[in-house]
Amino acid sequence: SGDPVTITGDAVFDGQQWWWPIEDMRRSIRGWVEENSIGEGSPSAGVGFSGQIGTAVSVIPTRSLNLRFGPGTGFDVVSNASPNDTLPAFGRNLDGTWLQVTLSDGQNAWVYTSFITVANAGDDINNLPVTAYGVGNCVRITADSSRRLGWDWCVNSVVVVPGQGIRVHTSRTAFTSSGYRLDIYSDVGNRNMYLTDNLGNRYDFTTLGGAASRTTNHRNGTTSYAWYLFPFPDSNATALTFHDDDQSVVISWNPR
Repeated sequence: SGDPVTITGDAVFDGQQWWWPIEDMRRSIRGWVEENSIGEGSPSAGVGFSGQIGTAVSVIPTRSLNLRFGPGTGFDVVSNASPNDTLPAFGRNLDGTWLQVTLSDGQNAWVYTSFITVANAGDDINNLPVTAYGVGNCVRITADSSRRLGWDWCVNSVVVVPGQGIRVHTSRTAFTSSGYRLDIYSDVGNRNMYLTDNLGNRYDFTTLGGAASRTTNHRNGTTSYAWYLFPFPDSNATALTFHDDDQSVVISWNPR
């Protein structure tokens, strides 16, 4: 008690509380410690996410609900909840309209705030850390010299995945001449797609999904959605950049 330790990584949520990896330099001991055991000066969870990590807030649906892959109705439904369920919420989006919760199988999902109630009167979901934010930065990539064929690439949002990293959600909308079709191939195993920060670090994706996992065919105005999971960036980074060297895509933003 009272001994100084160094936090060596990002917090992991076990469904009930947050745990930090620490090292006691004087004793050459490494281990994990409960969030509530860390004194003043502990950092927030991961780069670009404001708020302090604390105990999860239990919430109860007021009706049958869809639980989604991200904070919005445009994300896939990954599970369901009934009014009898109690869900531990550990994060929220910037405006507090969606909460990130832990499911019984250890996975996490998002629930719409208007359809839940807080189980304990003393808890406040506004005190939960922000674990998702919108980006909305785009770049136009042309596929031919006429500049009439190509894609509008966008980084739409970023979501923290406890114990794994940050999930970057992207979209690609085709613009083509009448009758033309554009194909985007699977990014599985593509080492030319990665994340960098302003400190010079590079982060390769560990997994991906959506349109990134298969070949997609595009006509004019067709949009496909893909996501990439990257390791947690350096906690001192103040800018992130998404790269696809095959398509000359470079999209930067400042983490919230």
